[in-house]
Amino acid sequence: MAQLVWRSVSRSESKLVPLGYMPGFSLGSLEDRDSRSGKSEKEVRDLKFQGAMAFARSPIGQVFMTGLMLYFSGNSIQIFSMMTLAMAFWNPSKAILSLNQAFEKFEHPKLSLVLPKIVYVICNLALVGVAVYKCTSMGLLGAQSRPPQVSVEVLERSNAFII
Repeated sequence: MAQLVWRSVSRSESKLVPLGYMPGFSLGSLEDRDSRSGKSEKEVRDLKFQGAMAFARSPIGQVFMTGLMLYFSGNSIQIFSMMTLAMAFWNPSKAILSLNQAFEKFEHPKLSLVLPKIVYVICNLALVGVAVYKCTSMGLLGAQSRPPQVSVEVLERSNAFII
């Protein structure tokens, strides 16, 4: 059975101390820390840069999805393939034009976001490149030296009726 030991407390030991007080602890070690997260300024800057780079590389994942959708839309000129092609041009264009708004959450006074912004623009230009390739495969850009196959067939059919 436990015994209770009573002792008297001297006046110097009876000071009231705040909850969580640690004797010998100095607040100087917390001066360079962020008040919300407890991380130093360098750690916050590094985390924001890593987040900005991850955000800048995110359009690369859309390149394969856009390519797949454009592949399945076919090479003929129909409303579905034209809408898919228009969205393949519109989304990266809109992302490039709203570049500064996209990187607002990563801004820091001592952080340069030039490299993530360049990577972001390059990744979105890759999406535009996929759309341009689809335009050439559909015969919409006129990059071939000969006229598109459809017009040749139409000319042959029209000549057949004239004779």
